[in-house]
Amino acid sequence: MIEQNGKYYGHGYRYVMPEVAAWTNVIQRDSKKACTVNAGSPTFSFAAVDRSGLDHIISGEFCADSIAAGDINKSGRVARWPVDGNTGQPKLTNGLWKADAAYRLPVSNIQGAVSYNHKWFLSRSRGASNGVLYVTKPITSATGILKIDTAHYAAVGPEDLTHWPKSNGSPGGLWTVTEHAGRRLLYVCNIDRLNKRDELDNICGPNPNLS
Repeated sequence: MIEQNGKYYGHGYRYVMPEVAAWTNVIQRDSKKACTVNAGSPTFSFAAVDRSGLDHIISGEFCADSIAAGDINKSGRVARWPVDGNTGQPKLTNGLWKADAAYRLPVSNIQGAVSYNHKWFLSRSRGASNGVLYVTKPITSATGILKIDTAHYAAVGPEDLTHWPKSNGSPGGLWTVTEHAGRRLLYVCNIDRLNKRDELDNICGPNPNLS
């Protein structure tokens, strides 16, 4: 976004999102060791919001299949960062914003993640094939490796996830957007229907053979 003669321009885009603040990791990241146990701080690739219980910002790290090569220590990481529900500001400890939970991802190529009610939902791309939406087993600790419970069809090229609960308190849906040119769409998976067997082989429907 630039300003010329008192007018602002967004490089041809109809909408822009202004940046109002930024946070920097105090632990340095070694780009040559990205997606390894020795990388230091993770690369921030995607984000989401979890409002089940205390509000949190979710961050995640994308690590490609070509880098991970099946090594779970190279599959990427996700974390939960506490937020003040009244102000929307980070909850700081001595001036630092500290994650109160962090996990290794069970597979690589994760493009988006969101947590809700002690479970994680993960979207994985698979090139030109249908992606996968994973639901993890309930988490029982603040660290560790997320464990996959069920797998579901996603559209081709799924990206970030966001959770929108319903006003009546029901789980609502998981929204995502796809990235491939000519095949971009925005759609929602109803959380209550994720494990319905009559949805087998449909988008959002379960398929235990997906990996």
